[in-house]
Amino acid sequence: MLQAIRDGIKGWIAWVIIGFIALPFIFMGGYEYFGGGREDAVVARVDGEEIPRSQINQAVERQRAQLREMFGGDLPDGAFDAAALRREALEQLIDERLLHAYVDRQGLRVTDQEVAQTIRSQEIFHEGGQFSRGRYQTLLERNRMTPEDYEELVRRDLKADQFQQAVFASSISTPSQLDRLVRLQDESRSFSYLELAAERYIDEVRVDDAEVEAHYEANTDDYMAQEAVRLEYVELGPLALRDQVEVDDDALRERYDERYGDDEDPPAFDAVREELLADYIREQHGTELMEAGDEFGNIAFEQPDSLEPLADTFGLEIRSSDWIDREGGEGIGELSGVVEQAFSEDVLEYGYNSDLIRADEDRYLVVRLLEHREAEPRPLEEVADSIREEIRQERAAELALERAEELMTRLRDGESLDELAEELDVERFTVEEAYRDDRSHPAAVVREAFALEEGGHARVELEDGAAALLRLDDISRGDPDGLSAQEREQLQQQLQRMAGDSEVRALIRALRAEADIEIARERL
Repeated sequence: MLQAIRDGIKGWIAWVIIGFIALPFIFMGGYEYFGGGREDAVVARVDGEEIPRSQINQAVERQRAQLREMFGGDLPDGAFDAAALRREALEQLIDERLLHAYVDRQGLRVTDQEVAQTIRSQEIFHEGGQFSRGRYQTLLERNRMTPEDYEELVRRDLKADQFQQAVFASSISTPSQLDRLVRLQDESRSFSYLELAAERYIDEVRVDDAEVEAHYEANTDDYMAQEAVRLEYVELGPLALRDQVEVDDDALRERYDERYGDDEDPPAFDAVREELLADYIREQHGTELMEAGDEFGNIAFEQPDSLEPLADTFGLEIRSSDWIDREGGEGIGELSGVVEQAFSEDVLEYGYNSDLIRADEDRYLVVRLLEHREAEPRPLEEVADSIREEIRQERAAELALERAEELMTRLRDGESLDELAEELDVERFTVEEAYRDDRSHPAAVVREAFALEEGGHARVELEDGAAALLRLDDISRGDPDGLSAQEREQLQQQLQRMAGDSEVRALIRALRAEADIEIARERL
């Protein structure tokens, strides 16, 4: 069966396209792929096995994709530090290397038939609901992989899954542990609280120029203009094939009517003609576009010192970007793949064309360095106002906490939250039967409410600089006896899985302690 899948697959075509194959491997998310780019820098070695930067790039893309899915398609601005994502991706890859090596030493076996069945079941290779050998061939070639390479990755993950299932099966969870879990998991608490906003005390704060300058001198690294680049780039999309596609306006007008026929105020046909044409090419000529993307990447690689060959071959314009730092920028700077490539060794240090960047399923880019700006401190006069406001906010928050501590004394002496709320002219919030995962009230307040004894009080520092005064009114424990047999079985399995996860984490710690791990963080 494996040989049948391999039939007709040979050679290599282009580059790894980040995130193009996102197969649901079971164990630790460990579906890395081969390939990289010119002189792919080695970031780490685990017992001699290399982890190149390209694999970290792929892992980061998978993390971003998962985060985008969690947040409904868009990541909140500034919510995730790109450097932290890369560090986390590296740590996960190190863990995977250690675990897979350990699993190999256990002598687990997976048959060719199991590998073939797994590959045939993966929807990324399906067309019309069935496994397509042609699609399998195309996707592997686009990622510079042989069938043997890919089958080995699948075999490795199936063995890892066997090991994981064995760990879970051997893990133990007792009825008393389940009862304790239910009492904690289903526990709810009722509490009251009021907030003292930092803004309430902002007018009491004065900051002079000497304080601003002293803060700037002591924290200059916080006021740096980031390292940034400007890029020139060439972009290939469906419209690059317009001269190779026969389509008349009647076909486009039919699409226009289908899309906008029911709109009360439809756009003019000429205003959306390019969009309609791109959609037509995308739907009717996807294979040709794929092949053009392969050629696009090959030319960029074979002639790395200029974008002119790409522009000439495809009749494209060489464009320039705005400034892009490591957090991104306007235009193409919003694409994580562009940011990764812009600061890669090939582009930033050697001045080569980038690897092929696949922005969307049918949108390809290649970038190269146009201008580089080192990180440098921003002038004091440029940041003085923001520093002054930062200091004012910090001190206002300190005053809010000090005032809350004074009020805590009065609460302990018998005054009520109602009396304090009336005196301060603030709202007293009453919360009935909140659970640990409650998101309708400040997280710090909820955490503290679950740390108090019934009738206890606490002062809580909130993330926005406000302070809160909290009183715990009631505790309601979960009831294990109220579970159905099915619910009890599900929770027992959950506990067993938690125990298994704990054992795997302990194994990883032990493997790390014994392993020879080298990390070149400057290449990360």
